[in-house]
Amino acid sequence: MNRKGQEEIIGFVLIMVVVAVVALILLGLSVRNQNTGTRESNELYQFLQSSSEFTTDCKIRSTEYARIQDLFGLCLDNGACLNGLDSCDVLLKDMRGLIDASWNIGNESQVRGYLFVSSYEAGVEASPEEIIRLEEGDCAGARVGSSYLIPEFPGRIANIFHVCY
Repeated sequence: MNRKGQEEIIGFVLIMVVVAVVALILLGLSVRNQNTGTRESNELYQFLQSSSEFTTDCKIRSTEYARIQDLFGLCLDNGACLNGLDSCDVLLKDMRGLIDASWNIGNESQVRGYLFVSSYEAGVEASPEEIIRLEEGDCAGARVGSSYLIPEFPGRIANIFHVCY
């Protein structure tokens, strides 16, 4: 009788150990999967804010050159610079240059890729109209991101930037 009780206790302990191991594996997987979402980044917000003040090669008045912030609206309207440059080409070139100068992107780097999307939002019910899109590298893993809004009557321009790890 004593031996049968010991066998039952050992069987119960083995079942509890198996359940605990399975629970730990499931907990580890759920914690790991939470990293694939996008987290907000104050650093990226500051990058978007400061890059909007960058002066470009696009002339908008006889002695004044456009900031990147001005080019989003100009590109949306298919406008051209006074010095003959296409506003969208200047915007793409300068945004890509700022991103590439700020982040080392590639397989040998911690940052694997990025996604930058600028779109015009006329209102809550209207669908956004994409102005430009820049992407490079692999964004399958964890991301950090931020958005920066620029008023553009009667709506706004939303710049969204994600850096992928």
